[in-house]
Amino acid sequence: MANYEANYTLGLPPGSETSKPYPLLLPGFFSTRGEPLSVFKCSVKGSCPGGVPGSCSGKLVGLACFHCPEGYFMQDGSCQTCEPGRVILKFSLIFLGSFVIITLMHIMGNWPIAKGSEQVMIAAFWLGMAVTVGLTCAVYATLDMTWGLPLPDFFRALQFLPGDLSVINIACLLGSTSSVSVYTFKLLFFPSACVMIYLGALVCSALPGCRLFAGFHGPALQNSAGFLMSTIFVAISVMSLEGFRCMQNPNGKDTLQTDNTVICWGGDDHAVIVGMSAAAILLYPVSFLAFTAWASFQFGPLTVKYGILFTSRVRFLSSRMKPDCVAYAFWWNARNFFIAIVPVVAAGNYGAQVFLFMATFLAWMVTQLSRCCWRFPVLNMLDAAVSVTHILLLCLFALLASAEEGIDRTSVGWCIVSLLITVVTSLILAAVLKIVLHLRSKIVFDLFITHHKAAAALYARHVKTVFEGMAKLTVFLDVDELDSLDYIPFAVQQTRRLIVIMTRDVLRRPWCALEIATAFNHKIPISVVQVNDVAIDMTTSFLEGVLDSFQPADLKMLSIAGISMDDLRSSFFYVASLPKTNLPLSTPDVKLNESCAQEAVGEAFFRHVKFLFRHVKSQPVVAKEPEKLVYIVYDSQNDLQASYAYMLYHLLRQRSWNVHFMCSIVQRPEILKPKSVCVTLMSKGLLKDPIALGFAILVQRKGIPLITVVSHEGYTSLDKHDLEKMEAGTFWSQDELHKVQEVAQNSDEKELFMAFTSLHEVLAWQFSPQNNRYLMMQEFKIIEKRAQKELTRQTMIEESDRSSSLARIFSTRSDRSNSSVSHVSRRTSVELDIAIEKDKRLERKLAERGADPYDEEADCDLDSFGTVGTVENEFYLRPQHSQS
Repeated sequence: MANYEANYTLGLPPGSETSKPYPLLLPGFFSTRGEPLSVFKCSVKGSCPGGVPGSCSGKLVGLACFHCPEGYFMQDGSCQTCEPGRVILKFSLIFLGSFVIITLMHIMGNWPIAKGSEQVMIAAFWLGMAVTVGLTCAVYATLDMTWGLPLPDFFRALQFLPGDLSVINIACLLGSTSSVSVYTFKLLFFPSACVMIYLGALVCSALPGCRLFAGFHGPALQNSAGFLMSTIFVAISVMSLEGFRCMQNPNGKDTLQTDNTVICWGGDDHAVIVGMSAAAILLYPVSFLAFTAWASFQFGPLTVKYGILFTSRVRFLSSRMKPDCVAYAFWWNARNFFIAIVPVVAAGNYGAQVFLFMATFLAWMVTQLSRCCWRFPVLNMLDAAVSVTHILLLCLFALLASAEEGIDRTSVGWCIVSLLITVVTSLILAAVLKIVLHLRSKIVFDLFITHHKAAAALYARHVKTVFEGMAKLTVFLDVDELDSLDYIPFAVQQTRRLIVIMTRDVLRRPWCALEIATAFNHKIPISVVQVNDVAIDMTTSFLEGVLDSFQPADLKMLSIAGISMDDLRSSFFYVASLPKTNLPLSTPDVKLNESCAQEAVGEAFFRHVKFLFRHVKSQPVVAKEPEKLVYIVYDSQNDLQASYAYMLYHLLRQRSWNVHFMCSIVQRPEILKPKSVCVTLMSKGLLKDPIALGFAILVQRKGIPLITVVSHEGYTSLDKHDLEKMEAGTFWSQDELHKVQEVAQNSDEKELFMAFTSLHEVLAWQFSPQNNRYLMMQEFKIIEKRAQKELTRQTMIEESDRSSSLARIFSTRSDRSNSSVSHVSRRTSVELDIAIEKDKRLERKLAERGADPYDEEADCDLDSFGTVGTVENEFYLRPQHSQS
């Protein structure tokens, strides 16, 4: 370079006849005049024209032509004069736009559950995914790769996402191009955004129309800060790692990617920036990951301990994931942090960077698909699609690094750009579509049943069964539909009519109050029903007492959900003014139940539903199979047992059983058929119900097999003293015995005692229709399977008896002619073989459990029925008594 120094000293231009030759720089590279052979790579397009060392385009100055002189700002690779008015206007517009967006985010992130919508929540998560995809693409731009067209221009357009402040003319705003000053301004973005959240909530709380949704309290503000951090976590992580993000140059030196004038690990500016980055990493990503790990992994215990005060602070974690998968909210943030850190930990190795990215997305996709952790199913599918898109992009990135000739790098680049634009646009359009669907307010449920679970869980199931049996209705019952209580307000808003089962404490339950107030606020019709003529006198004093009974925690939960005390008062007094319809659920009369249910919601409701489903083929009525005959015995004096009987009747009829209640048979005992099954609901009051006891005697006389069923009602065994009184005939009064004899003619105390104790000699099966429908159906299938086995057993015994009769007939006809004997013997031999085979099959089936379950010696005794033993849903109900 001695020639360069000589020419520079003499002022000879390069290329002239008198100048001496020396190396010139290529476009895109820079070297100083003092060290012309120490070449740096320029990151700003068009800033370095090449040629003579120290050459810069468009008034650019500094190392690698990265800065503009004071009073100028960079735009499109050249320096433009700063105009203070224009800069202030631009910054003000950006600040105002950010303020509005962050305030809207705060309102939507803390939108009351009672006013929320599943569609809007899905739309918000899709927009969040779109932002994450854009930020991830901005991270791809920092990979150690020389991109071909059109990727440089595309990635340059995304650089504002991870914190490129040139869009706001930061040099004019700060009056300095110092890298430390610019980095300090970047690190203050998140605290400034938190201040905007506070100011936005403050402004909303001062506006009458927005005050209800302002969320101007600690939990809401903390949740919004977490939601904002989670949404832009990739950008915050990239910003915090800025001091460690360096780019390699041809001279072997590294310069800071965000400021090419700072040489990494070689100057005071970089030392300061590294210190600030280390502090930022601890303050932002590390502390946020630590908090989310603590909150998500301990979500259950912390919720129990702190209640709504905790859950409202971490809704940004729990709202996106299913209740049993809240921990995956932490792993989602951890994945995003790893995306930001990959270019740093694998700096200078493009292949390793692509491999780590691909491994990250593959691991997340496999984990996510195996658990389906997102709250809504559509989010699981979309997240998997986004992961597949990233994997395809990384495959294209690997193709760009291939040394094979014939690969059109421009075409590959356009494929990458097209794929990214398609995915982001699809996410945004899908979110807009979801919002449009929400505005159309699609109805999902025809009826919503509000009830107090402790007092009316079984009645709620009974009411749902009645309505579903009347028409093609979709009835919401929380125990069947919910994984989380968050769904309840959404379901209420998407319901045609709310039915309140009015019991004494239903209005005192916070969630029931939330359902009623939500329906009232959204003008959803409400029907009030009372069960079995149990009326609640809803006077003004009663309602005021109910309103006063809510605890501060209940009121806070309701207020966060957007329900005020005025809303509760208005909705409760409105419900009190509505007519009450009585549902006689104590009478398992199908026609009567359906008639009262239709009265509760109005005939016009059914006409409207039938009109909506006029093009839908109705389900055919299940035909009865005469040979599948079953009788149901229950305590007719107990309302709960009547509901259990109705539920069994409904489920058996759906499976084509020919079902009869005992009350329809006692008037005509002669129609009782031996080839049938008797299902008896065991309860405390059964031994005092004359109808049930009389029917038990009739069943015993006919030799009908018994199946006993135990509900959730506790059942206690009789003590030895009561059993002795039964055996002696002194347990039942003469009046009770007379009523029993009206059902079972010519019965006595001994026959009654044997019929009653026979119920305790067989297995009892659990049946709990007040639980989840899936569990209820599992229990019912066991009962039905047992009933079917009893019918099969009877059929096999009949065939065995018929075969024995045929054998006897054959032996009495042995003196007939040879031709007749030959004909009969052939036929009888075949029938006997079939009968013997069936008899053996019967013995094998009865020996599966080691002994005949109907033999008294075969049953296993428990120490006492007070501690019920269960094996696969089985209960032994044998009381302790001596054999009579």
